[in-house]
Amino acid sequence: MKQILSLIIVTIFLSSTTFAQKHDGINVRKLEKKGEYLMAQEQYAEAQSVYEQLIKTSPANEDYNFNLGFCKFNTSVDKNAAMEHFDMIVKKFKSSKKQGAYTYAAFFYLGKSYH
Repeated sequence: MKQILSLIIVTIFLSSTTFAQKHDGINVRKLEKKGEYLMAQEQYAEAQSVYEQLIKTSPANEDYNFNLGFCKFNTSVDKNAAMEHFDMIVKKFKSSKKQGAYTYAAFFYLGKSYH
């Protein structure tokens, strides 16, 4: 009985670890760390390419949308390029009335994008 339970636990652990790290051949966690590092270093152009890859794995992810929008806001002459990413977060809030981690910041940068 202990062997079966151990086998089940190991199987669940290995499958969840593999799923969490790879998506369509992309090591998501590695890209997330790289994006976070580049953002902290204010290397927005380089971080933008990382978040463009990440958003392909999860288009509705608020973290990816906010960070990609923030990169575009800080690197693009045309601030409208960032609007779609901030707008996605704002629309999600308006429809669900649930505040996410980036709700206020998305409203702020969406407003700044208009000006």
